[in-house]
Formats: sequence, C-alpha cells, structure tokens
Amino acid sequence: MNAWFTVRVVLGLLIAPLAPGLLFGLLDTLFVPSPFGMQFFLGISSVAGYPPLLPAIVVYAFGLKRLPRTVWECALVGLLLGAIGYFWTVLDFSSIRGLEASLTTVAVTLPFIPVSMSCGVIAGGAFWLFIRRELKVPASN
Repeated sequence: MNAWFTVRVVLGLLIAPLAPGLLFGLLDTLFVPSPFGMQFFLGISSVAGYPPLLPAIVVYAFGLKRLPRTVWECALVGLLLGAIGYFWTVLDFSSIRGLEASLTTVAVTLPFIPVSMSCGVIAGGAFWLFIRRELKVPASN
C-alpha cells in the first residue's frame, strides 16, 4: 500500500457516512423543499453514520487481503453496517430509559431498518468511489 491509497481510504471512511445525508439533502432541496434543509439531513447522517465506523474500519482491515474490491462488495458491507448502525443508534439512545423502553423503541422504529440499510448501501458505494483501483497516483511536479 502506498501513501496515496492510505489517504483515499481515510477520506473514504470520513466522507462516506455523510453521503446519504448529502443525497437526501440535495433531493430535498431540488424537488420537495422542506423546512428541515440540508443541515438536518447531514446531522442525522452523521449521528447514524459515524457510530458504525469502528466496525467498518475492522471489516475493511480484514478485507485488505482480498482483491479486487468491487462496488457490490462495498455495498453489501454497507448494507450490513447500516443494520448494525440502526441497532447501535437506537439501543444507544434508548438505553438511558431501561431495557423495556429499549425493546419498545426497537419495535416502534423497526420500519426504519430498510432506510438505514439503504443508507449503508449508499455509503458503501461512496466508499468504493474513493478506493477503486482505477484512481492513479497524482503526478508530482
């Protein structure tokens, strides 16, 4: 691995969790303006996207031996990390109120799992855009 690839991986891990918020905020701004705005979607994306970053780093570190990394592999890992991120976020926020409230919160918010998983797929695709092998090292002057 060279330094340029390492920079791309770090940028991908930092920016990819914000990709769903950017996409939803852009769609909201262009087609159906709501009172929320781009800041709302970026905030939700960062709150829900950065907690599963630690498992994403572990998954990526163990997957380094396996090449090539395709967009489908990144999307599948994003799908799984989206589900993990959903449960992590819901249980983390509801754990303050006790186990019974946590289970109630999960039961009520269960329809949001597909949304979280699709956001994971979008983030996985965005990560793939950073790490794909077609990107060459920039020419030095």
